[in-house]
Amino acid sequence: FVDAPEDADTLSTIRSERLKAKADGRVLVVYVGATWCPPCKEFHHKSHAGFFDARAGKITLLVFDADRDTERLGAAGYKFRYVPYFALPRADGHPAEEHEMKGKAGAQTTEEIAQQLEAWQRKGG
Repeated sequence: FVDAPEDADTLSTIRSERLKAKADGRVLVVYVGATWCPPCKEFHHKSHAGFFDARAGKITLLVFDADRDTERLGAAGYKFRYVPYFALPRADGHPAEEHEMKGKAGAQTTEEIAQQLEAWQRKGG
């Protein structure tokens, strides 16, 4: 997890973090969550417990907050209605692929996130 700075240009931050991740043999994924979101809380808990390590251990998540960053993310092309939201950015910083969870929680959601992150890890950034 890498927290996106609040006062930096969104596209520049994404491009820069994508290059850092790539240099380390990792894939950057933009992640948007919220402190009040049950599936986001579950995702954080399982991530920190190592649940995703075996399947998506080469993913770096650039973390944005839905309550704080929605407007600036939208201006950069990251438009979402639901969190958690994940996006694989292109080299120019704009989203290449996106995945929204639509407020679901539980084992099915965790597996869906794992499958998406695993697919993006295989694809590379």
